[in-house]
Amino acid sequence: MSNVSVSNWGEPAPKPISATSTPSTSSPSAMRTDSSRQFNEFDYRPVPVLAPTAAALGVGAATTFMSIFGVVIGFLAVVLGLISFFKIRASRGELSGKGVALTGVVLGLTLSTIGSVLHAYEYVHELPEGHIRVHFPTDISRKQFVAKQGMMALHPDVEPFVGQKIFIKGWMWQTQQLDQLKTFVLLKDNGECCFGGTPKPWDMMMVVMADNKTTRSYSGMVSVAGTLRIADQLTPEGPVYFLDATECGPARTSF
Repeated sequence: MSNVSVSNWGEPAPKPISATSTPSTSSPSAMRTDSSRQFNEFDYRPVPVLAPTAAALGVGAATTFMSIFGVVIGFLAVVLGLISFFKIRASRGELSGKGVALTGVVLGLTLSTIGSVLHAYEYVHELPEGHIRVHFPTDISRKQFVAKQGMMALHPDVEPFVGQKIFIKGWMWQTQQLDQLKTFVLLKDNGECCFGGTPKPWDMMMVVMADNKTTRSYSGMVSVAGTLRIADQLTPEGPVYFLDATECGPARTSF
């Protein structure tokens, strides 16, 4: 009898598996291929660092409502946001983050514009009627004193302010009282006010509240309105400028 096995009658014999046959989709290699294909379809695209930086600066532009320096922050947000946006667009899909970059542009432009308008409005309307705006550092301090006939005298550019109603800003110096101040020394800046030192006579002004008025102590910049006068004799020590003030309070703008 032959040793060859015979299949069931009428059923075809099974075909041998070829070594080169294609693996089923359920095999591990096929799953790895599908996973790699899906990863490539959703490949990560980096975001330029300028995009989130612009967005952060755009949020920081809200400080414009407190200080004019916020306008600079808003301007930087717009510039960096535009640079980032065009860089992303030129990358032909290799970079992402257009929305983040545009967020910085919109916030920086909007907040700095609104803040600038508000500062301009406050600057125009803070000046009391009938007063001259005087910038302490440039209009008075920088002029210092001059020699006239062998004696110390006011600079010719400062003389027209004497006897006039002026509006000036500065910082209070060494006030021992917190309230009901009748006099105080006004400094041109907060350098000597906060970090010590003795101010020069042209860097300070003795403020005397007029008409029995008083004021309180302020740590920030203050604005003062009143009539400017000078001491009978100009000396290198002590205040030379005196201001008979009718108004004193926190400065509405920092310039």
